[in-house]
Amino acid sequence: LIYFVPKMPEVRLKRSDLTGVKPVRLGMILSTRFKENFLLIPKDLPDEDNAALRATLTRWVQSD
Repeated sequence: LIYFVPKMPEVRLKRSDLTGVKPVRLGMILSTRFKENFLLIPKDLPDEDNAALRATLTRWVQSD
């Protein structure tokens, strides 16, 4: 997973580093084996895309 925000350093996470996905009012929070509540992914995507991303990330967490 690569997360990019202009004027900020790029964040790269390996699938195996993800340990949790938590939906919150503002989007979803990813936890990693290095840090709980590591990254907020804002709810900027359309609802359908946001749900698909959350489902994919949840599957990744559950498969490891």
